[in-house]
Amino acid sequence: MATIKEIAKLANVSSTTVSRVLNNDESFSVSEETRNKILSIAKELGYKTLIERHQQKQKIIYRIALIYHPIIFKDFIDSDYYFSIRKGIEHLCLQYNIELVNNPVTSHEKITELHGVIILGNYSKHEIDYFLEGVETKHVVIVGNCPDDQKFDSIWFHTRMAVQQGVEYLQKYGHQTIGYMGAKQHIEIPEEERRDVIFKHCLERNGDFDSSIVYIGEPGEKSGYELMVKAIQSNKLPSAFFIANDPIAIGALKALNEAKIKVPEQISIVSLDGHPFTALTNPPLTSIHVPTEFMGATAIELLIERLEKERKIAKKVIVPTQLVERDSCKNLS
Repeated sequence: MATIKEIAKLANVSSTTVSRVLNNDESFSVSEETRNKILSIAKELGYKTLIERHQQKQKIIYRIALIYHPIIFKDFIDSDYYFSIRKGIEHLCLQYNIELVNNPVTSHEKITELHGVIILGNYSKHEIDYFLEGVETKHVVIVGNCPDDQKFDSIWFHTRMAVQQGVEYLQKYGHQTIGYMGAKQHIEIPEEERRDVIFKHCLERNGDFDSSIVYIGEPGEKSGYELMVKAIQSNKLPSAFFIANDPIAIGALKALNEAKIKVPEQISIVSLDGHPFTALTNPPLTSIHVPTEFMGATAIELLIERLEKERKIAKKVIVPTQLVERDSCKNLS
């Protein structure tokens, strides 16, 4: 089948022009003469867009591998963040007849005849190199913190914005003693992406940071419960906690309920991730929502763009977050 590059050469225009004409981009301005020339050459060469091939119900258009460490899917509550990303990936694969090969890194299965790879999670450059050993494709998208923006496409959320949204919301509500709970983060995540570091910088501006009410443990609901028990036993509870992970927040809330410490009457909580269970807790948690399913779908779109438009330069997509107000915060002001 003809490529966009071949059509562009024959039409004496750029590949971008060809792509936007063939995909009926209404925002793109081009003369009717050029448009007709491109369409005529494409028809003559038998070129079909991805959507046209999908409409023809071909069996398989592309074959993509999803690579991840299996620990990130160990439990639904603790791993909904990644399940939601995978849902977005699978939805678009189904829509476009893309074969998705799930490949946890412990399987050591060699995958052949791939058009692209999606790596799900936060890993070091060394780990990613290991994951890609023997993989015969240059098209790689990382859904997570990317250690090499020059080499790989990636999609991630605006971490600083997310933490600032939570902290500023609590400050607007008059909270001056704000504690932090979160999980240990990968050693190679840069400081500007670390949730605990961003939290500290947010509070240091007003001189309100107190390291004695910062609690960092393992990921997951169980760890959140244990961290909050520790905080309660310290007899130094702040008026509010920013909790950097929804499963930790769910576990922390369980510990507070068991100790009969009322939320939000005695302590307020803002969490981060947008886990669906945060709407079902008692009380429902105010949370910073990360558009995880959208991130998964965007990962597929990045790969399609690489394959269809022959893009050579790596692209980094940063998505915004949204604060969802519920009933876990008390206004002290």
